[in-house]
Amino acid sequence: MIEPEILKTVERRIHSARDIYGDLSSSHEALGVGMEELQELIEAIHDNDIGNVRREACDLAAICLRLAEACASPSEAFAKRSGFVESDSRWLGCI
Repeated sequence: MIEPEILKTVERRIHSARDIYGDLSSSHEALGVGMEELQELIEAIHDNDIGNVRREACDLAAICLRLAEACASPSEAFAKRSGFVESDSRWLGCI
């Protein structure tokens, strides 16, 4: 089971990002943010900085969950900008 404080931290980061940046525009935007967070996590691991590893891991988890949420019920604009096609079976029932 995941430590409740970790889940709260990830949830706070999700809400903070949504308040600052709004909803994700596309899956491509989420990929860019996720890649940036992954690079920051890699750097924290290389620096052997456990506190920063935890922070960056939570940041990466937050963008991954935001993307999963956006894909679960995509707006028409998000789907179009992401290149999703409604008739594509991969779109239907992704969760």
